[in-house]
Amino acid sequence: MSESSSTFSVPSQVSSPITSHPSSVPSEEPSSSDEQGLPFWSVTEALLKDRERLFQEIEEEKNLKQLIPRLIWITLLCTSIVGAILGSYTGGRQVVFVALKLPMLFLFTLGLCLSAFWSWSLYYGLPLRLQQVVALSLMCIAVTSLLLLGLSPFLWQLLSGQSRLYHWAILAMVGSFGCAGLGGVRVLSQGLHHLEDAYHQKLEEEAKNNEESGDETPIETKAKGQQAHKSPNDRPHRMARSLSFVWICVYGLVGLQMSWILRPYLSHPWSKYATPFVRAWEGNVFASLIKTIASALGL
Repeated sequence: MSESSSTFSVPSQVSSPITSHPSSVPSEEPSSSDEQGLPFWSVTEALLKDRERLFQEIEEEKNLKQLIPRLIWITLLCTSIVGAILGSYTGGRQVVFVALKLPMLFLFTLGLCLSAFWSWSLYYGLPLRLQQVVALSLMCIAVTSLLLLGLSPFLWQLLSGQSRLYHWAILAMVGSFGCAGLGGVRVLSQGLHHLEDAYHQKLEEEAKNNEESGDETPIETKAKGQQAHKSPNDRPHRMARSLSFVWICVYGLVGLQMSWILRPYLSHPWSKYATPFVRAWEGNVFASLIKTIASALGL
């Protein structure tokens, strides 16, 4: 069998990574701009209005070594600015503290979740490489950071001036993070749908090649081929939906505990005590929630 056709042939027991087929791309020397990837500001613009282009790069594993650091820098820049705005509610060194802690919250949580994201992707049958998982998850938190930065004028207005009510400040912070997080969830869903469609398309190409070569395909390969022949709009995308749910739950639970460890973010401006960088260790957020609920019910 020729080299070009062997790239399609994959054993039925092993899932191949999602990459584009080499023969479908013209054999041209890559330009220097392609090797360097999108510039920093172009990546920022693509995150907001041209995400399909970035999904395509993740699918083809193209320029990920350049894309991943730029996504990290976008997250660092946006969350640092938002953190400084949150810290301005208390003032003083808390401005610097929260500007440091908010990027840590986003990125440390993601670092702890990456192995779970990758292993669950393989479990559900979507053979992503770890580098693809890193790029897609960074896209989600980078978009969340950008949307959060877009809400920063509202936050700054509410946290400054005469409206220095502590409970209103807490509500504003939670509401802003929730709205921005919905944007990140949407990007995650879009990205996994794109990668699932690419995987089915690859299976379809493999089934066609097996047909043309005259080889008898196993039952599993035939079933995959029938599923792949469906158009993207007809596919139920159960794999992408299930993975989205798992990724959101894992990141949400780990993020809750990480936010508990790195607190405080907002402190009473009239507090007599100096605000520490982090508070002393007090169990975990879930035990605290149970204790708070029990106390509220008088138990």
